[in-house]
Amino acid sequence: MDKYSEAQLASIWNFKFKNAMVHKADYTKRWQTYYDAYRGDYFKNENLPDYRSNMVSNYVFSIIETVRPIMLDNDPKFQALPRQPEGLDYSNDLQEALMYEWDREDMNEKLYRELINTLVIGNSVFFIPWNSEEKNVNAIPVNPFNIFPDPLATNMDNAEYIIYANYMNVEVLRRLFPDKVEKLHGGAVNYSELVYDNDRNANIDNQVLVLEVWTKDYECEDSIKDGIKKTKPKYPHGRVITLCPELGIVLDDKANPYKSTRSKKQKRFPFIIIKDYD
Repeated sequence: MDKYSEAQLASIWNFKFKNAMVHKADYTKRWQTYYDAYRGDYFKNENLPDYRSNMVSNYVFSIIETVRPIMLDNDPKFQALPRQPEGLDYSNDLQEALMYEWDREDMNEKLYRELINTLVIGNSVFFIPWNSEEKNVNAIPVNPFNIFPDPLATNMDNAEYIIYANYMNVEVLRRLFPDKVEKLHGGAVNYSELVYDNDRNANIDNQVLVLEVWTKDYECEDSIKDGIKKTKPKYPHGRVITLCPELGIVLDDKANPYKSTRSKKQKRFPFIIIKDYD
């Protein structure tokens, strides 16, 4: 945080978050309509008196719930094929390792749940971090309503940044970031779309909006080695900033710990999008 103060950095990313939210608003509105149709809320007759039943045949729900189990009726299988005959033994070991990881992460059950998002709104998202304690990769489902990509991006690879926005209880944040206790204060939920899957009639308080920003960063720093001054990227694999935009607080600011790249110029974020349709 040398280039900007904490408040400036929070303000910059709050602006970018709102810009991304405005750009995504049409998608969010359509997705909410699609989910209302899936749940049967879209077809409710609000003018009916309480003593009359609202007879609705929800074909949207019935079709999706017919298709969903069929899609995973047979377990997805990995097939690792060698490019050369001498790689056959290695490819067999690799295939076994992939299937082991799939079962360890209980991916069939996760996919079955996430297929609702895939079929209803056309997208489901997984966050794929490295678990340093267990020494393995985790696949964590993420609500597509809470993901805000760079408005100029056409895919995950050319996005300059991806923001995961979520509400967290203030007491949880105080335990996670004890040095920020005095600055952390909870309040109401201002962006209902971020809690769309929760009870929309609940009175939610003590919540703090938290943004986890995964961004490419082009800031450079100078270093001197053997009397020669060199300039190199400060965050060669990108940067991760966790902040509370409404409170003007930066909770964490660090280099992207993952070095996953397709090329030296193309940095990647640990998010995977599964699409039913573009």
